[in-house]
Amino acid sequence: MDTSEQRHKVIGPNETDPKVDNKLALLLFVAQAACMIALAVSWISDTKAVDLAVDVDEKLADHPTVKSSLGSILAAVVCSLLASIVWLFFFMKLVARCAVTILKLVNLLVPALLLAAGGGCISLSSSCDFENCTSVLPAAGAGLVALAVLNLLWLKCVWEKLSLTAEILSRVCSVLVAMPGSLFVSYAMVVVLLAWWVLCAAAGLKLNALVRADYGAAAAAAGAEEAPSTLAVLLVADTAVAFCLFWGHETLRNIAHTTTCGTVATWYYYPTSSDDGARCCRPATVKALRMACTSSLGSIAFGSFLLAVMDIVSFFVQKAFDSLPEEVKDSCVVRLLRGCVTCCLGFVKSVMEWLEEYAFVFIAIYGMGFVEAGREVRLLMRRSGLGAIAQTTLLSGVFTLGKALGVLVGAAAGAGVAFALAAPLLFTLLAGAATGLVASSVGLTVIDSGAKTIFVCYFEAPDLLPSDLAGLSDGLKVATDRDTSKLIAL
Repeated sequence: MDTSEQRHKVIGPNETDPKVDNKLALLLFVAQAACMIALAVSWISDTKAVDLAVDVDEKLADHPTVKSSLGSILAAVVCSLLASIVWLFFFMKLVARCAVTILKLVNLLVPALLLAAGGGCISLSSSCDFENCTSVLPAAGAGLVALAVLNLLWLKCVWEKLSLTAEILSRVCSVLVAMPGSLFVSYAMVVVLLAWWVLCAAAGLKLNALVRADYGAAAAAAGAEEAPSTLAVLLVADTAVAFCLFWGHETLRNIAHTTTCGTVATWYYYPTSSDDGARCCRPATVKALRMACTSSLGSIAFGSFLLAVMDIVSFFVQKAFDSLPEEVKDSCVVRLLRGCVTCCLGFVKSVMEWLEEYAFVFIAIYGMGFVEAGREVRLLMRRSGLGAIAQTTLLSGVFTLGKALGVLVGAAAGAGVAFALAAPLLFTLLAGAATGLVASSVGLTVIDSGAKTIFVCYFEAPDLLPSDLAGLSDGLKVATDRDTSKLIAL
């Protein structure tokens, strides 16, 4: 793999001018976005959405209880969002100080819980009075115990990489606390994603209206309620809208990911960048976001296109199973087949997503095309051995813990709003919990992106590791030498 001295980076103060790659993907993405916007605007103007909003507001005025409940839910969402963001910064500071301890506790807690649950199922099977308990509970207990044993065996294989992963996690959290712009970009992207979903829904309604209007005369002439050609065209139109929805969703999500990668990579190569500019708007973050939305957008759109293909395939597979007759759909064979196909498609999508996240790190650093970045990921995986997989599995428990605590923080904030406003507790509690889950998930995704970036940066340029990271450097070098020796032996 080439070192950073042999290739020019597009980050930092001495960056080269980024080039635009994957121009065809860029043009197609911009074209489909423009079509969706035009259709949505046309639907809004035709349906007079502003007048509809006024009518809804007038109807809500006649039902003050409903309006008050909606207001309390909105207050719960806002308060939960603020509380979750504050909690996330506290969580990052805690992890930055106690990463090793947290990783050990979380990764040992999972098999301990599985063993406890398995033992509980086995012990309850003898005293349970419900039907089939004597056969179901022992099998479930044995399965949980087997999962715990497999989890412990995997931990034994990757335990030597735990200190390395902890150091990476600690550094990423410290960088994001000092350069939180990536977090705010990701939160802003959630709002853009919601707007994109609403826009695509409006575009779909408009496109359906156009198809029905164009083919309505043919249906009337044929004396049928719906001409066969109309149904075919509607299917094509709905498929196109669904694909555009998925493509835009994946692209916007990966823009946020690439922005984080560029920010953390800039810190890696230029540690003083964490002190430049305003804290919430570091130049490194602004530059990374600008490149993700301009010169690198074609590469991001190309990678997101592949993910959108998997999304649309999964969507139609589920639709195909749902369209089966009830007696066929409810059979054990079809249910088993549906579960297997769904799991396989989900696994393929997850692996593609995981590999592409590393590819976007190379795109953020070097501004290369997606295909070239894919080759670099292949070389990285060969060189790092189990390092990338071990890091992902070790960090997954920490992220799950963070999400669970985020839900609790959001629910507590929602409950506080309910008591303060004398509002219904259930709705505000659920709204707060959902907001806490979303806010914590977005923040933890940013941490994961930063961890992948440091992992790539070291294997690209180990000699440029900041001098204050001697412990991390030693750990990475030991892991690299060991994995490389195993690769050569193979």
